[in-house]
Amino acid sequence: ITVGFSFADNHISQMIYQAVLHNKGLAMLITDYSIEQDNANWKEMQDLMEQNYQVAFLKATMNDDVSYYLGEYYDD
Repeated sequence: ITVGFSFADNHISQMIYQAVLHNKGLAMLITDYSIEQDNANWKEMQDLMEQNYQVAFLKATMNDDVSYYLGEYYDD
């Protein structure tokens, strides 16, 4: 889960991109109050989602809405 990270930091973004690209079991939820960022790294993550990698975008902030979406409790 990434929260409020715009993917503008290239070296961190590329590590995340490569992890999603090469690990089919990795799922990623990208949440931000504005899910429309204007940078190449953000667009790469959107491209992965469109190619059916386990990447999802959620327009939200870290408040009650996100905990409702993710579930209040996590059980193994």
